[in-house]
Amino acid sequence: MTVGALLEDYRPTTFLERGVAVPFTTPLLACARVRPTHRQKLEFVIANPSGGIGFYVMGWDGLASLTRITVHDRLLYETVLKEPLLSPGTIRAAGRKVALSGVAGRPAAKAAQAALAQEADDRLIANFLLIVRLLNQGGVGQIDWRRFNPSDTDLRTKTRKMVERMEPTLGAGAETIFCWLEELSAIVAPVGFRSRDYPARMPVLQASLEKLYGGLMSFGNTDATEAGQIALFAAEVAKLTLDLSAVTLENCYAELDNLVRLLQSWGGNRERLLGLFGRPDWLLDGWHAICALWDGASSRDAQREVLMDIGRMVPVMPKEVAEWVDGNVPVERTWNQRRWVKANVDWRSGTHLLDRTARNEVLRAVAA
Repeated sequence: MTVGALLEDYRPTTFLERGVAVPFTTPLLACARVRPTHRQKLEFVIANPSGGIGFYVMGWDGLASLTRITVHDRLLYETVLKEPLLSPGTIRAAGRKVALSGVAGRPAAKAAQAALAQEADDRLIANFLLIVRLLNQGGVGQIDWRRFNPSDTDLRTKTRKMVERMEPTLGAGAETIFCWLEELSAIVAPVGFRSRDYPARMPVLQASLEKLYGGLMSFGNTDATEAGQIALFAAEVAKLTLDLSAVTLENCYAELDNLVRLLQSWGGNRERLLGLFGRPDWLLDGWHAICALWDGASSRDAQREVLMDIGRMVPVMPKEVAEWVDGNVPVERTWNQRRWVKANVDWRSGTHLLDRTARNEVLRAVAA
């Protein structure tokens, strides 16, 4: 029975065509990406489960005929299906919503709750720092941020008179300026600032990827087995991703160097900034789970085991990225898109898959 199309030479043009990594727990789906179709449905891109070259593209019904899907994954699919737009952020929100229901276990639910609280804190800090930066850049005077508390609910009242002095320059009232900064803080919060004032999500993930790169290189250079080859393959893609994400993060930080000019045309800038500040998230999408998988391997044998999965999870770099970095990184680096599968393990059924399902549920807590 044909359940999907096999693409042997797979190089997506855009990140949306590559799809978004979804935190499924079913082993076959653990490295799957989801993308929209022209018929307002979803299809999945999965590395060839047999270990061969290429990727399968199939719908949900095709997946259901290949493997037993967990209750968590069925709920997650139904939640994602309701999303009007697919992005790493919307998938993250859907994953946390399902995790909060408890179907992936208490640790995953607690991790989702903590992640939501952290995001709210990051937005508060980003909003506070944007106010301080705007006033400093606008010539109101150097504001001593240590006099204020980012979580202070009375922050607007305390800074209103200073913001009112920006009204002629920005062509808007203080309340409108505050609203603009709140909208901007939601965009900026995951990326943070060049000064690294707080542990924003993207720089933290970039640091995790840097650590992963070092671990993979060390393993690959000292292991003569097939696992060593996979480690070096994954390390090369990780390094390319690090170089590209560094460029996109710097492009974001540069936008915040002149907040006055940015807010003077806020209506025309908002959508552009949403796209620009979303680029690091698209680039790093899928690496959080890979980092968590590697960190959870505490022995050499365990590392060899997880590398079989990592080889299938490594993201393919879309051609679109060349437009993002404007020639600053040699994006035409090539690597052999090989795939590996552990010998004598049935990828459809068996005890091994039950163990991996349990492991994936643990990862849901680590990579919330």
